[in-house]
Amino acid sequence: NDLCSEDILPLAKALKQNYTLRSLNLSGNHIGTKGVAALGRALKVNRCLASLDFGGFDKREKGIQVLVEAMSVNTTMTDLHVSGTCGFSLFFTCFLKATIGRQES
Repeated sequence: NDLCSEDILPLAKALKQNYTLRSLNLSGNHIGTKGVAALGRALKVNRCLASLDFGGFDKREKGIQVLVEAMSVNTTMTDLHVSGTCGFSLFFTCFLKATIGRQES
């Protein structure tokens, strides 16, 4: 596994129109903040992917925030793995804030 953010951009674009792929494992890749943000934008509209593994990536707040926003509107994702991720605690914190904010609205 040696994908970088430039490799992920076409994949993210394809995921916006995905009607068949149900599971994707990107663990152990160096997809960068741009790659995570691109995937997050794709997951906002993707209605097929149910399982995504991001384990072991090192992300910054911007990419994680886009991913959290995607998870707050995506209704098909049932299995999201971010363990072993340097940004895991940030992801979890952002996700909780988004979830609580949705429930209070």
